[in-house]
Amino acid sequence: MLKTIIGGLALFLAVSAFGVPALAVPRMSPAAGSDQILAARSLLASEALVFNFTQTVKSNGKLVSTQTGTVTLGSDFNVIEQGQEHTLDDFTLCRVLTWKTAQPKLDNQSCFFGPAFRLAELYNRQGLHRMLAAAVDNKTKKPENLEPYWAEQELAVQDKPSDTLTVHTTSSSTDYRLDDRVVVRTSLTVYPFSPAERQRIARYLARHMDLHPQVLRAILASGQLPSDITIERYNADQAETETFHFTALSRQTLEYPLPPGLISALTVEAKGESLKARGLNKAFASVTETELSPKPDFDMLMERLEAATKAHQGMTATLLFQELATQYGGSMMSDPERIGRLRAIMPSLQLIFAETDSAQFMLASQLAGDGKATPQNEAAARYLANAKELDALPFGTFRYVTFANLVRVSGDTSAWDKTTFSAMPSLADCYWIHIAAYPWIGNSYKDLGDLAYQNYEMDKAWQMWDLGRAVDSDWQSNTLKSIEEYEDRLRVALPTSF
Repeated sequence: MLKTIIGGLALFLAVSAFGVPALAVPRMSPAAGSDQILAARSLLASEALVFNFTQTVKSNGKLVSTQTGTVTLGSDFNVIEQGQEHTLDDFTLCRVLTWKTAQPKLDNQSCFFGPAFRLAELYNRQGLHRMLAAAVDNKTKKPENLEPYWAEQELAVQDKPSDTLTVHTTSSSTDYRLDDRVVVRTSLTVYPFSPAERQRIARYLARHMDLHPQVLRAILASGQLPSDITIERYNADQAETETFHFTALSRQTLEYPLPPGLISALTVEAKGESLKARGLNKAFASVTETELSPKPDFDMLMERLEAATKAHQGMTATLLFQELATQYGGSMMSDPERIGRLRAIMPSLQLIFAETDSAQFMLASQLAGDGKATPQNEAAARYLANAKELDALPFGTFRYVTFANLVRVSGDTSAWDKTTFSAMPSLADCYWIHIAAYPWIGNSYKDLGDLAYQNYEMDKAWQMWDLGRAVDSDWQSNTLKSIEEYEDRLRVALPTSF
């Protein structure tokens, strides 16, 4: 039973599920401003690789865009400066930080969301291309941009390393050809980099250029950064030519380039009266331990559950059981004393769970946890949407989480009674209502992040997962543990990005 309550969405990642140890790095909340980030890492000056770049894009021989900037590659960070725009990849704290000159707001994101999007989108693109290719008549020439190469080039990733391109060297360039077409050209004018600088070059190219992995591997193996890289690509079905021109490479001793006094964009979002703002404020208070109703410990919750069970307060006992299982289910399973205490009252709880109201809630919880589309799901969702009396009970707002999870696992709900949805807020707001009431439970942030992930909002997904790990000291014993395992697999699958 506990399994169905604390179970979560299985994340999609089509790589082998082998485990690697989690790296021992500081964990930074997405609500952290620059002062907190500066305090969490080394600020000692060190040698960095610095160069300028010009990026041009042409279509049908006509100039589409031109951008210029400066790249700084430190031992554990990249920073790209383009006018007033600054992007900093921090590999010690695993953050991607962006800000504008003379403006106070800092966008503080996980360093995992970009690589995760690239890999997930590659598999999505491969499936789409297979369907489109199959739909084209055998007598009709298939569009060139359906070749698997183009998705690998655009996303700069491969699921399995392979050399798709043939390589030809001329008097002035190295040409990479797809069949007879030159799709990447690198100049023979180069800037050598040392073995110690190899990882810095890899991180920059993997994260900030849409360069096919075969070409990236060749550049890293050569130990030389070409002064010019020209890439043929498709923007939708429009052919384009993108060129990077690098100049003025030097090595300079520089300090970590993040200015002090910047505030996280997430704290700006917390201003206002929206359900999200209220939830964020409660989450921040929980992180800083200023929450007026702090997290109850196991003994406190167990005493409340025992008292409600003894008094035969049916729905109160049912919801307190859900709270206990959600907050301490993972650690309880490995603690004989705790699980023994729960087993002692289970016969009485089972009688309560069999009663009509409790049985309806327990069934809805089981259906949401099982993760299947069944004929029972709509009726369970309708019950949750109309069980407004639960909101006044301890942990009663868990009905919103259960409803959102149930809808998400039910697949196509377009035929459901529309009044069910009109009685509830948006799925995201369902989670925010519960977070505002119980901000210290990491599973709620896991579910909210999973919702964003399903919608391909990778940055928002990691914001919620990171926030959950910041508020919940027991996150490694709940569903958020799977995020750490996912991150470990990303590091293995895409090592040049980290």
